This record gives sequence, C-alpha cells and structure tokens, in this order.
Amino acid sequence: MVTWLDDTGVMTTFTMRLARADETALLGRLLTVMVGHGRLELLDLESSEVLASAVRDWRRSRHQ
Repeated sequence: MVTWLDDTGVMTTFTMRLARADETALLGRLLTVMVGHGRLELLDLESSEVLASAVRDWRRSRHQ
C-alpha cells in the first residue's frame, strides 16, 4: 500500500523509519517493490543521510 502513495513526505518518512530501525529485510523488500513500480524517485534522499546511505547500500547489494 505504501508504494502507491504519491506523497513524497510520507514515503520518505516511512522508508526512513525502516532504515533507522535497521529493518534491512523490510527495507529491501519495500525498495524492491518501489523500483518495480517506478516509485523510488519519490524518496527525498537529501532529507536523511541514514536513508541515503541505506538506499546506496541496497543498490550496491543489488548491483544497481
């Protein structure tokens, strides 16, 4: 459900909370679904270094 929201703030906050809680499995699944739906660009990666780092690490792990 979260991946269908068009609200950048809500998407970023939810994803950031997963990143900060070190929920790597849930975060990875969410990012995978977001990419599959072309929604990853909705995240405001400049708002949180923790989130930006988590997305970079996820991309590296998937060789993206």
